[in-house]
Amino acid sequence: MNVHDTWGLEPNKAEEWLGLIHDEICRHNVEMVKDWFHFIIYCISAKSDRIEDFERDFIKRLLSEGNNVIIVFTQCDCTSEENLLTRVNYLKGIGVDSKDIIRTCSVEKKLIGGKRTSEYGKEELLDRIQRNFWKSICEKIPQIINDYAVSKIDDTTKGLKNYVEDNINFFNMHSGRKHLKMSDYCNRKYSECTKNIDKYAEDKLKEAVNYYVAVCGTFYPLVGNKNVDYRMQKVRKINFSMDFSDKLAEILATIVMGLIPLVNLVVPWAAAELKQDEFKSSLDSVSEELINSVNEICKEMYNYLCKLDV
Repeated sequence: MNVHDTWGLEPNKAEEWLGLIHDEICRHNVEMVKDWFHFIIYCISAKSDRIEDFERDFIKRLLSEGNNVIIVFTQCDCTSEENLLTRVNYLKGIGVDSKDIIRTCSVEKKLIGGKRTSEYGKEELLDRIQRNFWKSICEKIPQIINDYAVSKIDDTTKGLKNYVEDNINFFNMHSGRKHLKMSDYCNRKYSECTKNIDKYAEDKLKEAVNYYVAVCGTFYPLVGNKNVDYRMQKVRKINFSMDFSDKLAEILATIVMGLIPLVNLVVPWAAAELKQDEFKSSLDSVSEELINSVNEICKEMYNYLCKLDV
């Protein structure tokens, strides 16, 4: 586990601080699960009188950009429950989930009156860290897979359009055999593309699950085995498949690519260009259908992962 600690937020340096944090978050917005910022812990001293406006604005911005933010009140033994509750309600009012507001006391102390305060909040915080870690997987993995798939489909379609331009000319533009050969080639290339996407999705999900299990393993001595083991066993049983290759067969079966010969009598180069346009239009239709299918499957994946509630 890696922890990135910042210098304290000060009113006169709020913009500079915000810029540094934002740049660092963007730098970690990558494919590899282990290199993400899985959550942000924002510490507020319970002894302070109020949450400053610049702090409010910063927290709201972090939330609006999709970050998992955990608010930790430190030194909660040094303030009244009433004072603390006022700020808790304030945070809830700006969009912070009540489950992401943790009260902590990090050290056991003997007060002036002889009363002792015990440390608390660590287990609750670590539990929330695990949950927010899984939440980041639920949100990011389907999006990463979707972005990868769209990129691959776009690249494949672009390559096939170039192939069409190179293979249709005045001499073969009415050849049914040539069109069948080209359609078969296009189908094979799309099939290779979707199998590649399926494999990428499987590997990316496996990477996320294995990393989550590994991180959970570090929590054994900290929060007890019961909850951690339950989560580890649950994610190990994930059985979600993109099945994207099967979708491809359905899509291609409904789209005939470039098999209708031209009947118009037009000038030779225009006729060839029209036939190329027919093929390209069919390729665009296939590409659009594939991308729509990817979007739907990634939504299904997101819902599936969220329902695990680990």
